[in-house]
Amino acid sequence: MDNGTFNCQFCDFSSRHFYKVIKHLKLTHAHEQNFKVLCNIANCRRSYKMVRKLVDHIRMKHKDFAKQYLPLRRNLNTGGPVSGPIVGGTDMEEELQDGEQSSDEDGSDEDGSDEDGSDEDEPIPPNYEKLTANLFLEARQKYKVSGAACTFIGQKIQSFLETSSDRVVDHHAKVLRDEGINCPQLQGVVQASNVMLTEALGKYCIPRHFENIAKQSPNFVESCRVTLGTKTGRVKIDRYRYIPVLKSLQVLLKHEDVLTEVLRSHESQDECIESFMDGDVCHTNDLFLEHPTALKLFLYYDDFQVANPLRNRPDFKLGAFYFQLGNIHPKYRSKQHVVQLVCLCKTVDLKYYGLSAVLARFIQDMKVLETDGIKFQHEGQQFHFYGTIALVFGDNLAQHQIGGFPENFSTSLRLCRFCSGHRDLVTSSIRREDFTWRTINSYDQQAAAVKLSKSLSSIYGVKCSSSLNQLQYFHVVGSLPSDLSHDLFEGGVVSNTLATVISQLVRDGCFSLQHLNSKIAVFEYAGCDGGNRIPPVPQQLAQFKIKSTISETWLLLRMLPMLIGDCVDEGNDIWEVLLKLMDMVDMVCARSYSKGEIAFMHEKIFQFHEYYHDIFEVALKPKDHFTLHYATETLMFGPLVHCSTTVYERKHNVFKQICNRSKNRKNILKTLAEGHQYSQYLAHEKEHFLEDEVQYFKGKTVTVGMLDRATQNVLTPFIDQTESVFECESILKNGVKYSMGCAVVTSYQNDQYTFGKVEKVYCRNGSDYLFCKVLRTINFERHFHAYHVEATQEVEILQIGDLMDFHPLGIYNVNKKDYITLKYFIGIKE
Repeated sequence: MDNGTFNCQFCDFSSRHFYKVIKHLKLTHAHEQNFKVLCNIANCRRSYKMVRKLVDHIRMKHKDFAKQYLPLRRNLNTGGPVSGPIVGGTDMEEELQDGEQSSDEDGSDEDGSDEDGSDEDEPIPPNYEKLTANLFLEARQKYKVSGAACTFIGQKIQSFLETSSDRVVDHHAKVLRDEGINCPQLQGVVQASNVMLTEALGKYCIPRHFENIAKQSPNFVESCRVTLGTKTGRVKIDRYRYIPVLKSLQVLLKHEDVLTEVLRSHESQDECIESFMDGDVCHTNDLFLEHPTALKLFLYYDDFQVANPLRNRPDFKLGAFYFQLGNIHPKYRSKQHVVQLVCLCKTVDLKYYGLSAVLARFIQDMKVLETDGIKFQHEGQQFHFYGTIALVFGDNLAQHQIGGFPENFSTSLRLCRFCSGHRDLVTSSIRREDFTWRTINSYDQQAAAVKLSKSLSSIYGVKCSSSLNQLQYFHVVGSLPSDLSHDLFEGGVVSNTLATVISQLVRDGCFSLQHLNSKIAVFEYAGCDGGNRIPPVPQQLAQFKIKSTISETWLLLRMLPMLIGDCVDEGNDIWEVLLKLMDMVDMVCARSYSKGEIAFMHEKIFQFHEYYHDIFEVALKPKDHFTLHYATETLMFGPLVHCSTTVYERKHNVFKQICNRSKNRKNILKTLAEGHQYSQYLAHEKEHFLEDEVQYFKGKTVTVGMLDRATQNVLTPFIDQTESVFECESILKNGVKYSMGCAVVTSYQNDQYTFGKVEKVYCRNGSDYLFCKVLRTINFERHFHAYHVEATQEVEILQIGDLMDFHPLGIYNVNKKDYITLKYFIGIKE
């Protein structure tokens, strides 16, 4: 601290407010890598990779400093890596005690406040109108309370406050008199505050009023009505709803956690493929090379039905376009409110007018984003971001529709959007080398030829040039990744293979369908597997099929060896098909790869198809063929599990719920778009947009010294014996629940994974510790496709961030042996 100001050691920024230096470092230097934050208060040499951890340390170890310079009522929101020591000087605490607070070097604060700092000391009065409006809006949008119920509740509370205010004043006056305090102004103060609150309750419990409060907020992005035209022979004008993308991006980037994610480089430091940032598409895009922090948009399209599908009313079948920021870490992109709506239209209008008409406004905004970018000011700093579409997600039908490829997979001669293989070759060859990849030049030439002669469409496998190709930095060739959800689990390779294997094993007399269903009925799920349930399989062997959801099919694949593995002899050829399928799925669904592991993945895919089609002698289906490109796609797009459409399909449920609650479906598009934007507004109003609060279950506060000796021995390196911790049975963090009895992958030793069984969870000062019993890995039993483990008396303490993989696993007992089956392959980092 120099002359009453705190200085940044990496630039000329200075401020007399310590928390503003913290924010400056977060926004300006947080994206830099391989740096740590040095405390440097009172010669403290502790360093941290996360600013949030530093702030926690200051509050614990430098309480006087924190009390003076880190006021609790301020939102610091300081997560993320920073690039070095925060402030200079050898004895910060002593200098702060000797010096007086003064203005910054330029004579004024960054936000234009007065020199005396009165804006920091005066409390901000509560905005009763906004608080009340947001309360009832959240009750309606999140908790499904009707508008009439909101009005009733608000008016009842208003009446209660009006009738009880006099009694409250009398009670407080009596208490003060008993303490010898005379306060004649108390009644006026309480009544004035009560009047503001009751007036807000009476007015803003009514839907139209609390909706107006939301619409007046800068965090609300209102949908626009866009006219398409009039169909031939019709009078009605067709329209769709569009949410301005540029404004949505500006509102998103005003969140510090989102802005930090955009500024931070997410490229892997060990040459692994962990995200889109590590893929060839990102590394070869001219805009992303010129502007490393450019906004990388993931676009998604799908159709869904918001009314009873049995009635088949075309007005209620809608097409939805969503987008996400690819700059955000994948662990945050699974949250529904992170998915932003682009436009809603009726499917019949989309087919009649075409994608180019519906996406015209969106493409126009994307061109502005590519050439001019968006500018905004945050915390006194100016930011300028360019961006474009990075990838387009969707099921195979939607992606072929957007890309201008044939949508009929049964009759098309060239049915693959990745290669130009003929149908006869696609259904017979499993060698990747037999297929030639499409290129941008060949696509453009073929689209131009098809435009002159439609008969060439079946020859080239291109119907037309995609409207998205109008963008300068995007082309559909090499930007439409495979969707594992539909290729594998929903009517895909996994569900078809499971049906074939189970029906053949039943015909061979290994077990019956009734026996399998009885096993499913009494099966005890462990760990996070309990969130899903395997449904009973059909009882009839004729035309036996697996018709389950994506998560149910994946769970059945993993648990089938636990259910009936002891009914099948080892070395059974049909059972080997299942095991090779599990090998392939484990590799395909991994979260991280080295270049060698990607080659290993392709080998597993080839081995499965070769063995499966040798045993059953059937032709390849289009989805079988798409899996042959997975290794190349992983190099291009990053792990394909991050390209899954599951999170977007869950977003459809938001619109279905709004439609079910609404009694007015005359203008269904406006009703759905506005309802969705109200929910997004509430998400933008929260302090943290990306991270959820950590939840603890069934816990109590204990002193470390009162715990058993084994627990003390592993906790004391982190927490002193005299300090207290919160002990609980389970914790929910970043959407993942760690509970007593579940297993976690701790390390990789002696060519085997090592596991720990969670016994307790301990929490202190924002740090969470898993108290685990060490499990000894005996071997990997291929017949059950699981690791045989045994419990030991050894215990260890682990932080969640130090786990080899974040996903908790179940421990299953088969024939008096404990087994753990991985959900996917976990890469080994050197």
